[in-house]
Amino acid sequence: MKNRILKLAFALLITISAGAQKPTLFLGAKAHLGNGKVIENSAISIQNGKFQLIADASIIRIDPSAFDTIYRVNGMHMYPSFIVPNTTLGITEIDAVRASNDYSETGGFNPNIRTLIAYNTDSKVAKTVRTNGVLIAQVTPRGGRISGQSSVMHLDGWNWEDAALRIDDGIHLNWPASYYNTGWWAEPGESKQNKDYQNNVTEIETFLTKASAYAKSSKLMDLKMESMRNLFDGGKTLYIHADNANDMRDAIELSNKLHLKKIVIVGAEEALKITDLLLENNISLILNRVHRLPKSQDSPIDEPFTQTKKLHDAGVHF
Repeated sequence: MKNRILKLAFALLITISAGAQKPTLFLGAKAHLGNGKVIENSAISIQNGKFQLIADASIIRIDPSAFDTIYRVNGMHMYPSFIVPNTTLGITEIDAVRASNDYSETGGFNPNIRTLIAYNTDSKVAKTVRTNGVLIAQVTPRGGRISGQSSVMHLDGWNWEDAALRIDDGIHLNWPASYYNTGWWAEPGESKQNKDYQNNVTEIETFLTKASAYAKSSKLMDLKMESMRNLFDGGKTLYIHADNANDMRDAIELSNKLHLKKIVIVGAEEALKITDLLLENNISLILNRVHRLPKSQDSPIDEPFTQTKKLHDAGVHF
């Protein structure tokens, strides 16, 4: 009896797997392609998690036998999944519970730290954002001067190997602030100069210079230096977290001095002040979230919303 049940279950699995070889078709939805183009009556097919067809259903001929399942979704809207960058999804659960936070390590320079292997596919938080259309995340470390390496992950998977989409896509550098604000959000104080700023920048330059020399020729194995190797041939991106205009200028100057190939600035709250410099050096941005107050008390209240439009109109990439 047990053998019969096992054979029946196995046969059922084979049938399901065989049926799943054909793509799934969605017909009739209003499709938003993400590039500004909209198809009012679309035909969209998906197979193995990838788009196989995106077309106007009113001008193509469709063979129903070519699809495993056809869903008629007239009156609905379809769009690609959202991708959330610079997030700790999957490496933290409850901020107040230290044992559930795996986004930061001790020490100042940790380029060898990888969020990839720390990513938790059983995260309860990731499930809540998936239902809102966020299916992919750049899981990013925090803390220290160099936090470590981020990876782009699917928010659905059996384990981190299964969820990995782009492994070790870049290294994250937290640029020191030349000025810092005192007080707190309800009672802001005056801005003060960071007296250790130049020393901090020198530490960064020294570390990156050593990494550059190691990448050119080294017979000894150093895990931290090895993690930095691909920064200098364009194989890996350096994400520089900075907000002040002067800090971003210094970061770009150092990057050019060391011939770093791919630079992205994260945060960039004062990016409008250095638009020409960003265009000249072909530097992309990842801006802070829009649901926040402006950086300066003198800034317009809608600056977090309008900044992106102004930068886009100027030709800055994101």
